[in-house]
Amino acid sequence: MKRFLLLFIAVIVALSTVVTAPQRSAAATASLANFFPADTFAFVDVDTSNLPATITTLTDIITTIDHRVPANWTQVIEQQATQIAGRPISFEKDLIGWIGERAAVGVYVPAETFKASLLGRSGGTELPKTLIAGLVTVKDEALADAFLKLMRLTPQTEQGATINGEAVTLYSDAGNNRVARWKGYLAVGDVDLVMATARNKAARLDTDANYQKMVATLRPGTLASVFSRIPFSGSSAYVLVLGLMGPTIGNIFSNIVAGLQGTPTPTPSPTPQPSADEDAFAEAALALGTSIYSVRSDGKHLILESSAWLNPDAVKSMATVLKMPSLEAALLTAPKPIGGTLIDSVPSSASAVLLGTDIRQIYESTLGFTAAFMAAQQLTGSQHKINGDMLTMYKMQLEAGAMMSLGISPERDLLPWLDGDFAAYMTLNQNGVFSTLSQGQLPADSTVLIAVSDTEKAQVTLATLNVAISKQNGSKASEPDANGLYTVSLPTEQSIRFGLVKDTLLITPMSGVETAIGALEAKSPLSGDATWSSAAELLPEQYSQVWYLNAANLRAFLKAIDSSTSPTFGEQVRQIDQIVMAFESAMIYYRAGEDGINETAYVLTLK
Repeated sequence: MKRFLLLFIAVIVALSTVVTAPQRSAAATASLANFFPADTFAFVDVDTSNLPATITTLTDIITTIDHRVPANWTQVIEQQATQIAGRPISFEKDLIGWIGERAAVGVYVPAETFKASLLGRSGGTELPKTLIAGLVTVKDEALADAFLKLMRLTPQTEQGATINGEAVTLYSDAGNNRVARWKGYLAVGDVDLVMATARNKAARLDTDANYQKMVATLRPGTLASVFSRIPFSGSSAYVLVLGLMGPTIGNIFSNIVAGLQGTPTPTPSPTPQPSADEDAFAEAALALGTSIYSVRSDGKHLILESSAWLNPDAVKSMATVLKMPSLEAALLTAPKPIGGTLIDSVPSSASAVLLGTDIRQIYESTLGFTAAFMAAQQLTGSQHKINGDMLTMYKMQLEAGAMMSLGISPERDLLPWLDGDFAAYMTLNQNGVFSTLSQGQLPADSTVLIAVSDTEKAQVTLATLNVAISKQNGSKASEPDANGLYTVSLPTEQSIRFGLVKDTLLITPMSGVETAIGALEAKSPLSGDATWSSAAELLPEQYSQVWYLNAANLRAFLKAIDSSTSPTFGEQVRQIDQIVMAFESAMIYYRAGEDGINETAYVLTLK
């Protein structure tokens, strides 16, 4: 088993390309997708043309982030391989020196197994097996064959076995783990998955329309990509996907790990049959969409990008099954692009910034995803049925609660004028409200800005809120101060201020008012900051949301934290600082494409 795991490590290491590989298009070397079936559940495809340098860089990054990882981890693998081979083994020459320009791993999950996992009915061992295979191109045939011999794997030439006219040699170990070798390639794991697909070119992943749609989003210079039949994305719109699919994916991969470790097969038990609604829900989930993650670098930025597509037909089916007619709009309505009205109202001293727009869409989608998740839990849980339209019920409850406690209706009194851009940011302040309340553990002021389209309606609503909040606090309603801000009293004579300033709703602690007012007057704005400008080079022409961290400002915040009362907390802060010091800034942006493909990018600007 150890021999097989070492071989598998060689394939996984080949999938480690992050920063230092040469800048080339993902299509510069042929993809290995043509060796995997069209309905492959997940597929990792990597350019491995500069693997030794990549491993060195990868080691530096990992050991900087997590000091528990030994810098000499490759030597540990060398020692294990040496024990098996009976002679000294070189990691770079013997273990990975034969790997060519591409490597891939494919995971095949039969539809029946996926649906049973989604519905929590995967205990029966009569379900089809999840298959996983690794495949690498081979640049040195002799060295690859010598490596297999070093691992003491037994060759077994299958009678008449060929791939593309090349004879296939099969290897296995005592645990019946298999390796397939033919000219230019080495496959490990469930090698029949690769071999069968290679002989049936009409059913290949590279001919699948959804796979092609995702691959078409990859940028030049892509080093590695991960395709999935689940529409993962960084957008909040996919919280529902994570909620619904998380346990399913956990079940699938726990079975894979159990197979690699040789865990005994459980005693067979019958798999209960799903109801018609459960079956329809599982079918919709299986067809819900696709996504692809990719990594690239331009030497200045390290970029992780994701693209995700939701299948409108599957969303419609899911809405019908969940008895939620408005779910389609919640999932498929794209947010508007940011208008750029608030970028000059955020100070350059901010360490963390959020820029966004379309609060109504966020409100509708959040309620929709929450309701859909709860309805799905009812359907797939013990009761196996749904109690009506939960989205409508949630809206009614929220409206009633807001009217009872604050005297306002979100639908009538808030959302109509909260239709512009919004921003939230954090600035260092060791003497601020939050620093006082947290005893120095949060030495910062947090500020929220929302562009207002109807100031008259906004003033009426804010005055109503001021009275309602004062009543809840048992105090007299406050009068607007010189800046037009109301006051919400807090313990220790501190307060939060809110109100309209220059057609912008401002919410900030009293200690942050001066900075916030100055920023609204465009004094030292974020847009003029060199660090922001460097990160913003990669922003698309239109986007709906941006999260931004300035590493220097964030490190100043971390150093100002008073962790004297908790050594454990202090150590955690120091670990975070070790990570932050490795880059200049970090940014996440999200955009909704007109073709229904939503894109998210995670950008590190390197020092």
